Amino acid sequence: MRDLYIDIETYSSVSLPDCGLHKYMESPDFEILLLSYAYDNEPVRCIDIASGEEIPPELIYALTDTETVKHAWNAAFEYTAFMKFFTGIDTAQWTDDMVVSLYHGFPASLGDAGKALGLPQDKQKDARGKRLIRLFSIP
Repeated sequence: MRDLYIDIETYSSVSLPDCGLHKYMESPDFEILLLSYAYDNEPVRCIDIASGEEIPPELIYALTDTETVKHAWNAAFEYTAFMKFFTGIDTAQWTDDMVVSLYHGFPASLGDAGKALGLPQDKQKDARGKRLIRLFSIP
């Protein structure tokens, strides 16, 4: 078994907080902008889809491979996005690390969970990321 850790950044003209996940992703202009991923303990790679980079075939294969456990924080967001573009996505192959955090008594917020775990600053959620998401992903 391999572990695949995934995080995506997306755009939609529909407000996610106001309308919810499915309306957000059903918008005709919904798109995945960035896809960051890492296998097991390998370095993180980032694909800039918005700039024309393509998802490698081996990553597309891993999204449906039964021998690959997919991990994401609030995994429903990632697998629902991938289901829009790829067939064969099985939600049973995903682990929601936010749920794991809650199960162990840690916060649901990624930033708060990192602080509660006492992670070094360079391993915690970067506050600059939130500003960039607002700039590129929110109409």
